[in-house]
Amino acid sequence: MNIPGRWPPIYDFESLAAQIKDLVGNHSIFDVFYQGQTLYEPQVCQGDIFQFISPFPYVDSEGDISTTVEGFSNWIIIGNTCDLLNENSMEYTHIAPLFELQENESVKILNGLKSYKSYKKFYIPPWVDKQHPGYYLDFTHMCSAQRGCLENDALVVRSARMGRLSWLLFHSCMVRYLARDDGRHD
Repeated sequence: MNIPGRWPPIYDFESLAAQIKDLVGNHSIFDVFYQGQTLYEPQVCQGDIFQFISPFPYVDSEGDISTTVEGFSNWIIIGNTCDLLNENSMEYTHIAPLFELQENESVKILNGLKSYKSYKKFYIPPWVDKQHPGYYLDFTHMCSAQRGCLENDALVVRSARMGRLSWLLFHSCMVRYLARDDGRHD
């Protein structure tokens, strides 16, 4: 069965857009982005930033596993917390590298990222040096990692655990990306 036309998103677009705008505009999101040094959960959670050096893996046009030349030092956990913590947890979870913004990044690019209007990118403010322009997650650069990698080889950045509002923003932006309309006729 072929259904013509553009397939709509599977969420209420206006409600999600309003929620993202409200979180960014009315809650001073950058002032409360991180929980601080005190962690409410000792385990690894969705939205946690962790450090380990790895190039980004992907399947190339020949169907072979390849990696980028450069290694990324900061990564974020995309997979659900419950998938990591339950007794019968999944063996793999989704992670993504964080791209570091440069000191000379244009104001237009930074303002665009900080407004969270992009479907594909999510701005992550700096957690140590507040003068640093920050990082961004590109949702098109997700990959899988074995849970043991996070337990054995990754160092969770304790000062970079998202607070509740920033996690709601992260989750809203992720849903917007994953469940957007198909755009096949754009």
